[in-house]
Formats: sequence, C-alpha cells, structure tokens
Amino acid sequence: MSILVTGGAGFIGSWISRHFALTEKVVCLDALRYSGRKKNLEDAELQAFVHVDICDAQELRRVFDTYDIATVIHAAAESHVECSYSDPIQVTTANVLGTQTLLEEMTRNARETDTEIREQNLPKLIYISTDEIYGDQADLTGTEDLETSPLCPSNPYAASKAAAEMFISAYTKSYGLECVTLRFNNVYGEYQYPEKIIPAFCLAMLKGDKCMLQGSGEHRRRYIYADDCVNAVQLTYNHFDELKGQVFNVGSKEEKSNRCVFETLGGMLGYDQGPQFVSDRPYNDSAYRTNDDKIRELGWEQKVSFEDGLTRTVDWYRRNVSWWDGE
Repeated sequence: MSILVTGGAGFIGSWISRHFALTEKVVCLDALRYSGRKKNLEDAELQAFVHVDICDAQELRRVFDTYDIATVIHAAAESHVECSYSDPIQVTTANVLGTQTLLEEMTRNARETDTEIREQNLPKLIYISTDEIYGDQADLTGTEDLETSPLCPSNPYAASKAAAEMFISAYTKSYGLECVTLRFNNVYGEYQYPEKIIPAFCLAMLKGDKCMLQGSGEHRRRYIYADDCVNAVQLTYNHFDELKGQVFNVGSKEEKSNRCVFETLGGMLGYDQGPQFVSDRPYNDSAYRTNDDKIRELGWEQKVSFEDGLTRTVDWYRRNVSWWDGE
C-alpha cells in the first residue's frame, strides 16, 4: 500500500514526501511547473516519481492503476496570490479542476460498484488547504476564526482553495470519500520558491538586490515552519479513522508584519538597504487569525519558533543561492 503525494516536488509537497518516504512507500506526482523541482526530492527514497499534470485524467488513472494507493495527500496547487491576479484561469484550473479530476479518479470504484460497498474501495484523502479562505480579519482584533467560521475569500487563489474544499465536501457526501482537511497559516522554510516573501527577501539580500515591499508593508501574517506542518500531516495520517470528516486549522500565534519580516531578515543577513515600496495587489488582506485549539487538543504543537525556523531557513538559502538558477 502506498501514499500518493500530489504536488510532491513543490515546497510543502516535497517536505511531506521526504518525511513519509522514511517509513512508507511514497509515489510523488508533480507537473514540474516553475516552482516544482525534482532536486527538492534528492534525499528521498521514493517508490516512484511521476511527471503528470493533475488535470490529466488519463495519466492520473494510469498512476492509480499502476500503484496500490491507500492514501492521497493532496498538496498540488498554484499557490501564489500574485499569479491568481495575473493568470486567474490557470490558478482556477490547477486548484479546482485539478482537485475535481483527482476526486473523480479516487471515487471511480464508488461509481462503478454497488452503493452499499463503495466506502470500502476508496483511498483516504488528506487535503492541504489555507487560512486565506476565511478572508480578511482587519476588523476582528482579538477574534480568531474557528474551523466552523464562514468562508469569505477575497482573492482568486483563496477562492479556488475554498471551491476545492466544496468539491471535496460534495464527493464525501455523494460517494463516501473520507477526507481530513488541514488549513495552514503562512508556511515557510527551506526549498520554498522565491516568489514568497521570506525566500524572496533572503535571496535579494544575499545578492545585494532591492527588496520589494508591497503597499505600506504593514500587512500581517502568522508564520509556521514547514516541519511543524509535516507533523500535523503525520498526526492526521496516524489517526485518520478517528479524524475523518473533520477540518483542522494548523498555525502559529507569532504574527509578523511584512515590514517586520524585512527588518528581521535584514538584521540576520547584514543588509543595510531600505525596502523599495511598490504598488499593492488589487486587494491584500490585512491579516488572517485562526484558532488551532482543536488540533492542539490532539497533541500537535508548534515546536519551531519563528526565530529558530528563520535561522534554519536563512542558513539554507546562504548555502543554496543558486538553487533555482538556470531552471
């Protein structure tokens, strides 16, 4: 029995793949678009790596027919908010149509067998989602979103992730698919493509380039180190039968403004230039604040502080300034 990790060569997916490959048979699937890199998996002993677009139903069926997939960890996504404004159709296609294509394949047995036995034939699903689906919390000082809070996405990326969750909900009701959804805060760490703020600032500072800061720089985010996210996935995997059908916020209480991130990294890297302020997105949420008591009650905890995680991340980028060069 194998675990299929979609988006397994991307940032979060590669962390998940490397971790589970230590103890499980892992099949890694990735379209290898701009942010996915096979070399992110150099240290992972995979059962297989499959270069497939998740929207390709025929190739996806071949993967399921070839490998005995018991669990799918669905991390494949176009996750850059900027891209969701510049190329929203591509983001929607990958995140929504890609998810539905996966769901169609996962529930194939349910649609081809008797209703009474369909639940016995389906792989389990762990879906990697985001706190952005709750929308802006600028006016909710002191209030945190629970898993039951309304979804109110305010950018195309967040809307696509919310839509994917709705499709998953529909397939659980229609076909008996079993799923646990994890909604992460802003994840950071080694191997993250430099479109996101922390690796973008790291590489710009290491190269002596200007750091672009959108708007006022006062937008705030809660940051969680990638390894803490992997631990949440492992906990979910270990206790799936008890947790199926549930949603969990997974996050940090360490909220930082973009300007604070810039200043902290600048201090660590000896960067003496100021930021270059640029125009903001069409809409940029001021903050996201989620309550993660539910998963903490199961024994999960944030083990890596922002300072420690940032130190590990900066050290990796110091050693790998050219990681994406020539790609």
